[in-house]
Order: sequence, then C-alpha cells, then structure tokens
Amino acid sequence: MDLTFRCRCGALEGVVRDASPTGGHRAICYCDDCQTAAHALGAGDALDPHGGSDIFQVPPRNVSLTRGAEHLRCLRLSPKGLLRWYAGCCDAPLANCLATPRSPFAGIQAGAFALPAGATRDEVLGPVRMRVMGAFATGGCPPGAAPKIRLTEAGPMLRVLLRSVLRGMHRPSPFFDPATGEMRATPRVLTRDERNDARAKAGQAPLPTATR
Repeated sequence: MDLTFRCRCGALEGVVRDASPTGGHRAICYCDDCQTAAHALGAGDALDPHGGSDIFQVPPRNVSLTRGAEHLRCLRLSPKGLLRWYAGCCDAPLANCLATPRSPFAGIQAGAFALPAGATRDEVLGPVRMRVMGAFATGGCPPGAAPKIRLTEAGPMLRVLLRSVLRGMHRPSPFFDPATGEMRATPRVLTRDERNDARAKAGQAPLPTATR
C-alpha cells in the first residue's frame, strides 16, 4: 500500500509506496547516536522505553514528499555522520540515510506513519526483524536484542539494500536534488557541547576527548 508519514504538526507530509513487510525492512536501533539525535531535537519521546528507534528501511525511490518540503531539515552528529532528516516546523525526526545520493536506503521513523484505522505496525510494516546495539539501551540490553549487530540477522536487510542497488532504486531520492546530487538541506552539525548535552539527556557518557 501507499502509506503516509508526517511530522508532528502535520506541516510536512510524505508517502512511502509499497509499504509492506516485503517492501522494506524493520529494525530497532538502540545505539547512542540514534538516542543522541532524538534528544538533540527534543524528541526523546519518539524513542521506546529502552531508548530504541523503530526504523523502516525502504528504497529511496519509493519515498516522496507530498506537502511542506520547505520544512525539511537535516542534522548530523559529526561532519561525516549519518544524515538525519527532520521537520524544521516541529523538530520531528523523520528519516535517515547515507550522505550520498547513491544511498541504498531511506530509514523512515516508524512512529511517523499514519497507519490505517485499527491496524498495527506489525500488520502493516511486518515484525521487527533486528534489534541491534542493545549495549547502549536504557536499563541494559533488552530481551531479544543483540549487544551490537548479529550478522546472522542481517540477511533480510542486506537483501533489501542489494535489491535497491541492483535495480537503481536509490534514485530519485527525496533528500537529494536529482539534477545536481546536492542535499535538499544543508546539514546542521552538532558541536561537541551540543552532542554531550544530548548524550546526558539520553543517559550516555560524555564523548572521549579525542572524538570529533
């Protein structure tokens, strides 16, 4: 089905085509970076009780912005970090991707989807297939989560990414200009103090001195 996603205030809206258990890959990431990004946006309530981010990875070609694209903003934790897209109108986290127009995935925040009445995420997006980076989870590694990433569970995700690459499904991407390959928004890179402040809110230790 075509499934709508939107920011908290509704000013920015998009759609994912072929949003189904076979059209994407659902995972929950408990890493300190995902937690830091959420708290930097004042969106800690978008995380689950263990600090996890529920992400539905799909080919970028299946994603389009249908309203309020002028509100699209980008956050990076470091100059070379993952691109984390959010709505500048209400600071709602929306998606992430690699910092290249050839990124084989767009990771949409599952909580941003407007599910059909009475439907659950499991019914529409499929069950969570990976729970990773549990070593950083709030209150210890949750049941069923891997402390880091278990390669034995990564097969379905890798198949989605490989299919995206082989079929050229990385383009067009709503996050890059199709003509120039430039990002749709200049990323705001957090300072070290901003990162440490967000890490403290997430219950994470400060960055080591040598970390950029």
